[in-house]
Amino acid sequence: MTKRRLRKTLIGIAIAIALIIIARLFLWACVSVERKVNHPKVMRIISHDLTFEEETLDEQLSLALNWFNRRHLSDSDKGRLCERISLIYRARGDELDYYRYLGYALYYLEQSGEKDYSVNIYLDLANFYLNNYSFDSAQRMIDSAMELESFDTIENLQIKSYAYRIWAVLLMHNGEYDEAEEYLQKSLEITALSDTGVFEDAYVAISEVWLARIYFETGRREKCEQILTKYDDSPIFTQVAYRDMMMRDFIIPYEETKCLYVVSGIWDKYDGTIIEDAEELEASSKIIEEFIDICEENGYESHELVTLLRFQTDYPTHSLQINENIYLDLKRLYNELLNMQNAGYAEIIDSQINISMDEMARDNATVRIQRSREIYFFVGSFIMLVLLLGGLWLIISYSYDGLTRVQNRRQFDKKLAYLRKRKQQYGIVMMDIDNFKKVNDVYGHQSGDKVLQRLGQILAKEESANVSVYRYGGEEFAVILGKAVLGSAMSIAQRIRTSMEHENWDFDPDKVITLSLGIAGGSGDEDVVSMADANLYTSKNTGKNRVTGEIKK
Repeated sequence: MTKRRLRKTLIGIAIAIALIIIARLFLWACVSVERKVNHPKVMRIISHDLTFEEETLDEQLSLALNWFNRRHLSDSDKGRLCERISLIYRARGDELDYYRYLGYALYYLEQSGEKDYSVNIYLDLANFYLNNYSFDSAQRMIDSAMELESFDTIENLQIKSYAYRIWAVLLMHNGEYDEAEEYLQKSLEITALSDTGVFEDAYVAISEVWLARIYFETGRREKCEQILTKYDDSPIFTQVAYRDMMMRDFIIPYEETKCLYVVSGIWDKYDGTIIEDAEELEASSKIIEEFIDICEENGYESHELVTLLRFQTDYPTHSLQINENIYLDLKRLYNELLNMQNAGYAEIIDSQINISMDEMARDNATVRIQRSREIYFFVGSFIMLVLLLGGLWLIISYSYDGLTRVQNRRQFDKKLAYLRKRKQQYGIVMMDIDNFKKVNDVYGHQSGDKVLQRLGQILAKEESANVSVYRYGGEEFAVILGKAVLGSAMSIAQRIRTSMEHENWDFDPDKVITLSLGIAGGSGDEDVVSMADANLYTSKNTGKNRVTGEIKK
């Protein structure tokens, strides 16, 4: 090569590198500006009153998902959007997606450092457990919130008031009425400091209704009656905005306290004997029936069951009519709640929110949020380099698999040799697509390529400073784990397996494609690849769609 040609080549490479740097800085600037421009738009979406009318839910969900999936947003805005999306899914009765997006919200908010809103997610979960009478789980969520941020240091007055109220409700259920009353009063004091005009009236009403319940439980019937009378004709009972939350936090507690107050008052009057007055008998029956109706219309059968049981234990009546109605309702409720628990509750509790929360608690710093943007950047840089200096394409193709866009076998061997030479501890995850040949035979090689590409995308999401992914050959892929993440090896492998199992395929919507995986760890001259490969074939020979092996740190 002549000196002149060498000079031109070097200048061309320098120009290409300069263009890449300029393009990257320009992209970062555009993303930064777009995030700032999008922030007020996101705030308008999440600040808009959430109505739970069937005809608007799909529109609200579509708008929120569009912003979450297609826009450049800060982690804080993503977290707030996910929280809004979760509420819409809950209103639609889609419990799994409700908890899935709550998990996403918690992740993004913790990544953003928005402690107040992360605490708010934990409080929502505690509230859910309280309404299902799972008090130990509610306590665990409150403890998690307190570990993240002391309630006294919460800056957002709405969340701070909410925190003390939820804590008070748990204490009340535990029979700690004095402390519960103290925290409810504190919640009211915090609400009084706010002047947004958005949440204050509702929060005062909710806290006072729970105070009424404490007054009832501690025998202060006059104070209880004052609050019940104050909200007897409240517009909260008929408002559309945030109907689901107000039903949970205000209407059901109010009706439950009112029902207990009226029935206990009649019981006290007759000292547990036969109710002689026909009007009082009718009033007692009517208040119970109204409470039953509102619980069943809105899915609060557990509250109905607990209250009816309390009538039988604390306020037994000799009225055959009331006893017969209560007995029939209790029998029906036991059957319904048992079926609901078997079919749905266990599925919800074991759903992905618990998996995501546990994963974040162990290692919330291993996942990076810039993957998709980095992919777009490198694709753009690659195109520019091809236009300016086609020879550089050979360098890129030397390292990456052209179909799946993950690193190739050559890079895997290079990385492995590096780790062995330095005697570093590492882990290997080997995986193979189950029955891949049948996919090619039945659906064609183009569909098979789509399966390989999709797995490449799933693996790319796992890449970090301590996790490297490779196409090992054919339908076999590999992951190299650094020492820092060896303790999470099984979680990473199971997450990859589960993600693949839940993918949807346009060539057959009913098709389920699974992975078999093997994991192993070691250092130096140990043949970790062979150990992981042996564990992979154990997975293959024992039913497929599973992970075999372990790594001891």
